[in-house]
Amino acid sequence: MLSVGMKKIGTNNVAIISAIGPVSTILQAHWILGEPIFFAQVLGTILVVIGVLLIGWKSAKNLEG
Repeated sequence: MLSVGMKKIGTNNVAIISAIGPVSTILQAHWILGEPIFFAQVLGTILVVIGVLLIGWKSAKNLEG
């Protein structure tokens, strides 16, 4: 089912959605396990999400024209 879903929404959207994983892991570790969130984690997460969004945006722009 995962493969069919990936085919339906496209690889760009899959990449963007998969970027939620690290953010979700950090937040769950904080809320459920009580682990502290460090600045390096926040900065790294932001950089990864920005990178994925830029790649997805660039790929979508190339497909349009």
